[in-house]
Amino acid sequence: MTEQPPPAFRSVNAKWPVMLSVLGIAMLVLYLTAVHSKGAADIAWFLKLVVVQIVIYLASVWLSLRVRDSRQLLVVGLIFATLFRLSIVFYPPYLSDDIYRYVWDGRVQAEGINPYRYIPADDALAQLRDEKIYPNIKENFVLAQATPGKTEQERHGRGKERSGSVHSHRAGRLS
Repeated sequence: MTEQPPPAFRSVNAKWPVMLSVLGIAMLVLYLTAVHSKGAADIAWFLKLVVVQIVIYLASVWLSLRVRDSRQLLVVGLIFATLFRLSIVFYPPYLSDDIYRYVWDGRVQAEGINPYRYIPADDALAQLRDEKIYPNIKENFVLAQATPGKTEQERHGRGKERSGSVHSHRAGRLS
């Protein structure tokens, strides 16, 4: 005769697909709510959503560890993982605009130009500008980029004058 699970586990095993689905839908709603944050201005609000998501995640883990049907659990997990990704992939970036710079640098490099040679606002790159990517590059990337090669020259000079350790490099960056 097979051993019966304790009553608490029997109720979890019977209801877990519904309970896990409710938790997954709650998480999905939070993902869809989070995409409406406006970067640094809404960071406190966004962090509150993250705390709620952590609680839901921990409840899902607790529930998953008590389930005996691992195949069905895997299927439910993969379905919600896919829904979570799809829920945010079609929205513009909401915490960082760095992706626009990555795409820009990729375009510049695809043209055979070193992306660190020119700042995006340089006239040498005017033919690469468009209406979707270029306007979304952060202003500090456009105006405050280091002079090409300057950082490498500084590092090379510090390597010669100091021991070349991590600590000496950090000290040099602070000066």
